[in-house]
Amino acid sequence: MRVLRGIAIGAGAALAAVAVVVAMVEVAGRRSYADVALPDIAATITPAAVERGAYLVNAVAHCPACHLPQPAASQFDPQRRPNLVGGHRWELAFGTVYSPNITSSVTAGIGAWSDGEIARVLRTGVRRDGSLSAFMVAGVGHLADNDIAAIIAYLRSQPAVDVAVPASRSNFLGRVVAAFFARPRLEESELATAPPTAATPERGGYLAHGPTNCVGCHSPSGLRSAFRPAAPELAGGVPAPDVTDPAMEIVAPNLTPDPTTGVIYFWPEDVFVQRFRGGRVVAGSPMPWEAFAGMSDTDLTAIWRYLRTIDPIRNEVGPTHRPVGRTVGSFPAP
Repeated sequence: MRVLRGIAIGAGAALAAVAVVVAMVEVAGRRSYADVALPDIAATITPAAVERGAYLVNAVAHCPACHLPQPAASQFDPQRRPNLVGGHRWELAFGTVYSPNITSSVTAGIGAWSDGEIARVLRTGVRRDGSLSAFMVAGVGHLADNDIAAIIAYLRSQPAVDVAVPASRSNFLGRVVAAFFARPRLEESELATAPPTAATPERGGYLAHGPTNCVGCHSPSGLRSAFRPAAPELAGGVPAPDVTDPAMEIVAPNLTPDPTTGVIYFWPEDVFVQRFRGGRVVAGSPMPWEAFAGMSDTDLTAIWRYLRTIDPIRNEVGPTHRPVGRTVGSFPAP
């Protein structure tokens, strides 16, 4: 009887501990960040601002790649300025995520949001209601004030489309991530004005860490880095699912100027630029080729010139389109 009683007491204590942990996760996972200050950014809707915003939204920052449903998200023409109605769905380990409608609809989009609220979610990932979008923390690079203002001006100028999008749903793992790992992006210094448009490494570095967010996909990230890019930056090796074939994955290549493992080490700048004009090769690649095809030669050249200035990192990632789970060493030597 003593043994049974001990087992019962132990089981009860374990269940109580589990209940406490679950309760902590449920409470902490719904934490509000409403106290994060709204950036002092206001948009002025002028033709010039709208045009600048259109270029940023549809090409450089590749918003349609996520804020359109599939298959439109991988088939759009940035010159046609699609209505960003959201509805792109991702089935992830921590739940089901839907991209929101970001048209000027008051009921279904962001028409009721203030400029400061839009600026805050772009800069920190904190939504209007104080909740945190880990997607925005990880998927949007650091933007200068004037670029944020131009993006807002463009979004305000576009038609309202009253298309409701299902709410994203987190499972228990997702709530654990929200409770203990995901955090607003608060550490970055504010930049009032983006570097001027010129084919300079300075401009390229801003683009690669900002609106194009090259660093976000070509660098490791995860729970330990609160979904922000970590070292070694731009050295590739990060796998992503091939959305057209669950048996395959896409691995981000090494963009550093390493002579043995850097994929673009031997590319002259004109080849780099023309690759972006060539469009999608692998149908299920997460690379937003459609958007980037709309970037100017100047901005693409600036990125290439920036990538030539960073430290070379030897990181052999292997074939970038390969069966899920295959490691570099599992492929036969050439």
